[in-house]
Amino acid sequence: MPRRSTVILVLMLAASLALVFAPGNRLLDREQITMTVWGMPFEDRLFLDRYAVGYEQFAADQGRKTRVDYQRHSELMSKYNAWHARGLGAEVMRIRVTDYHQMVARGMLLPLDDLISDPEIGLSKEHYAAFPPALLDALRVDGVLYALPQDNAQYGLYFNKNIFDAYNAAHPQAPLSYPNPDWTWEELREAARLLTVRNADGSIKQRGIDMAIWAWPFLNFFGQADGRLFSEDGLSTLVDSQAGVDTLHFFRDLINDCSWTPYFGRQESIGPDKRFATG
Repeated sequence: MPRRSTVILVLMLAASLALVFAPGNRLLDREQITMTVWGMPFEDRLFLDRYAVGYEQFAADQGRKTRVDYQRHSELMSKYNAWHARGLGAEVMRIRVTDYHQMVARGMLLPLDDLISDPEIGLSKEHYAAFPPALLDALRVDGVLYALPQDNAQYGLYFNKNIFDAYNAAHPQAPLSYPNPDWTWEELREAARLLTVRNADGSIKQRGIDMAIWAWPFLNFFGQADGRLFSEDGLSTLVDSQAGVDTLHFFRDLINDCSWTPYFGRQESIGPDKRFATG
């Protein structure tokens, strides 16, 4: 079977989690609760406007006056560790999934199963069913849930129709179709090669594809190649399996075709999203 290109969206466990107590939780039945998050300012539109303000409105509808002390910090794990050492903490915490298990092991998080299933204050069956089961399973430690997924990330392929249209106008005898779910890796690579444009001196004017170098692009292709990160016992990494090799070879071929110039992070705030927007 041909491997699908990045047109197919792959659900991945987000790099962060929100420890969100069920609305109406007796532990939160107080005049003020603290909610701590990290992230970009635009994420306040979700955490502040939806979660924090939404909880305050829910409390008001229940006849309670509860204020959410909303705090956004650039580095939270050090604060969580310091607070925990002093016996302090926040009622609602955004945490990274990479910190999750160590926080559970240190007793920093409250088990949520009894709260979620409580018939009076817990989540309804409909709300609980809205969480993808695979994400909940990934968060259970010895069968116990200590956090709820804040979100999941969908990785996909964006394409500029104008670039395709310009190529097709210049090559009517062999036009390129727009990306679709039936594309294979080879079709994606070939399109990236054909859409790469050079200047008169041979330098690259336009790359056929762009993506940042970090975990998610690799894991997206790795997952499409049926790759698994760890063995069943969780003691061995399988990233060097055939799926990992095939994925790295695919990236290498994009570089050899001059279709892609990989780079780490952003160069003066210019990344794939900015370069895509400017064509």
